[in-house]
Amino acid sequence: MTECPPVIIVLDHVKPENIRSIPDRRGGSTYVSASATGAAGRERDHQDDAAEILKEELEKLGVSVEIKAPEEFGNYEDYDAYIRSESNKGHVVIPFHFDAEVGKGGTGFLTRIRSGDIEDRELAERIEPMLESFQRDNPELGNYRVTDTAPNATLNVAASGPATLIEFGSMVAWENHYGKDFTSSSKFRQLSRMVARAIVGEKTPPRVSPTGW
Repeated sequence: MTECPPVIIVLDHVKPENIRSIPDRRGGSTYVSASATGAAGRERDHQDDAAEILKEELEKLGVSVEIKAPEEFGNYEDYDAYIRSESNKGHVVIPFHFDAEVGKGGTGFLTRIRSGDIEDRELAERIEPMLESFQRDNPELGNYRVTDTAPNATLNVAASGPATLIEFGSMVAWENHYGKDFTSSSKFRQLSRMVARAIVGEKTPPRVSPTGW
């Protein structure tokens, strides 16, 4: 396992009540970015708690971690400037997502990187087998898709350093199988631990007992 630089966990979406209060630009009056509220239109219902769990697992491995959301900056222009600055330092940027319902625009588990970016590819190549392994054991939480290079604004802003967008399964499927507080389940903790280990350098999914670990 190699020493991991600081990690910035990025929440791209705003809370639904803020879609008309976080403009695209400083002092602006357009809200294109804020109007995309993620899976089922309410991704932030779970993103904040889920990101905290991933942060805890990374910190257990000795990694410095920050979680950032658009509300902290008041507009996407300043948010992008922060992400760009952190990427320029070589920090790892992880846009953290839940996918939409399978069959309604969502896949489930996947990673996304910037086309042609070697650092992004190397990071995704560690994370991808962890997601594939977890999905194989938990197919009810969404399907699996290999890393893609679909255009993504956050990955473009984080071009200078390693960055990978991660979809942590279908949000609706998680709710259906583990309840509205699914982020507190041992199953979600297991996934977060696997992803954290991949971020810091592990490439091989760990053996998992039937009762979790």
